[in-house]
Amino acid sequence: MFAKMIHSGLPVIAQWAEGVLFIHSPLPPDTNDLMEHYLQGMIFWSSVNFALILIRLYTRAASLEAAVIHVSDNPVLPEAARWLMKHAKH
Repeated sequence: MFAKMIHSGLPVIAQWAEGVLFIHSPLPPDTNDLMEHYLQGMIFWSSVNFALILIRLYTRAASLEAAVIHVSDNPVLPEAARWLMKHAKH
């Protein structure tokens, strides 16, 4: 999945916290219900891709690169990373 995202041509910035590498896509608050939750401090993600270990991606043509940002100081993302790790199928 990471390779497909990188090949899309769009910028891909992975985030790292609590031993989890992940990429999330926030759901825009474009309905009244979502906006109400957003104003209460809740943000919904439309998708999340994650890996419990750091992986190197290769294609037949070349290796792929993605930026990785350490987000452990963020007040929300480490909690999300812990949830992903807890619910991952090992």
